[in-house]
Amino acid sequence: MVDVAGKRVVVMGLGRFGGGVGVTRWLCGQGASVCVTDLADETTLADSVGALDGCDVRLRLGGHDEADLDETDLVVVSPAVDKRRSSFFQTVVERRINWTTEINLFLERCPAKVVGVTGSFGKSTTAAMVAHVLTSGWRGGAVHLGGNIGRSLLGEVETMTGTDVVVLELSSFQLEDIVRIERRPDVGAILNVVPHHLERHGTFDAYRGCKLNMVTRDEPGMPVVLGSRDASLAEMVGALRCRVVDGAASSRVGALVVPGAHNWANAQVAAETCALCGVEDAIIARELATFPGLEHRLQFVAEVGGARYFNDSKATSLAATTAALAAFEERVVLLLGGRRGDEDVGAWVSTIPSSVRELIVFGDVRSDGSLFAAGDIPVHTVTSVTDAAREARALARPGDVVLFSPGFQSYDAYVNYESRGEDFIRVVRSFCR
Repeated sequence: MVDVAGKRVVVMGLGRFGGGVGVTRWLCGQGASVCVTDLADETTLADSVGALDGCDVRLRLGGHDEADLDETDLVVVSPAVDKRRSSFFQTVVERRINWTTEINLFLERCPAKVVGVTGSFGKSTTAAMVAHVLTSGWRGGAVHLGGNIGRSLLGEVETMTGTDVVVLELSSFQLEDIVRIERRPDVGAILNVVPHHLERHGTFDAYRGCKLNMVTRDEPGMPVVLGSRDASLAEMVGALRCRVVDGAASSRVGALVVPGAHNWANAQVAAETCALCGVEDAIIARELATFPGLEHRLQFVAEVGGARYFNDSKATSLAATTAALAAFEERVVLLLGGRRGDEDVGAWVSTIPSSVRELIVFGDVRSDGSLFAAGDIPVHTVTSVTDAAREARALARPGDVVLFSPGFQSYDAYVNYESRGEDFIRVVRSFCR
């Protein structure tokens, strides 16, 4: 295990979404002398730079400088860095400078039981489901959720105990270098493995190998829940001396508030994973039934007047809205809008399923009302998200789904899709008072 106290450390990759913030703050707290370097400039990284307020760090933004590697003891490489193509990283290797990753630093130090969740699709939702159930059903200490889901847990590792449990969503990028350390999760879940990120990994075999790194360990018998009935994947996991559990056969799931067959499959894997952690079936079924979904991704908000309202603000393309609609069999009041892009609205309108009973268009894109009106669905144009939610309340009937899946970017009125979704949630919850 690398001791970082008093060491000179370069963090390679800060990231626009703060991927390097957690490890940088932790390193500073450990007494390391830290330089943060990123190809993006300070304006692009403004939010991440702001999150480092109070940290004594040196910033090298807008490009890397090999001089920063002089007398460096350790380099922490962001999972976003394509090490095969980075000349700066190749210099690290050539100079034989010790290097590691944020997730490896965490796993080496984590005293808690670790549940690892990976897969090509659905891993964020499944990891969140597992943590949601464990919050009520774990018989030990605290429950922590982190990893690729967007939260570094390094800042909490010193207060964790052996009775805690950590749920880690792990991407192929994070798992690429886990072979450099001995620690692995104690329980694993692999939802599915299909060709993905091949521009980074080169081949499907290499990508799948990264996923399997999560369950490769010296001691046999690691329990691994598989969500896909992929015989070749099951054979590979079994060959690694793991105890394979068929998540797709789980009967522990009852009712769900999150819609769609994909979420049912996610819940089955989550249920079997929680059972391996000692959670009782009744608690698993009860807690999965209350899981609202991830924020802004088909997130259940409330039931108002017999209609269920869902926030899918992360849908910033019409293709994403189409996918959201496929999750529902009920009649839908669809809220669509945002900043006009290059989407072929007219062509998309012809594909709207018959389950959509009313269409409410808001924001800048409402100027294309005539294109939306090309179909047989009644179209209502309003100015804002607030007006759209209120119009939906007036139009919705008992048994309907009110789906806020905008299909366009938020920048006509909001800084990001999160703030747009939060606005929708605020208005809908005001209906419940």
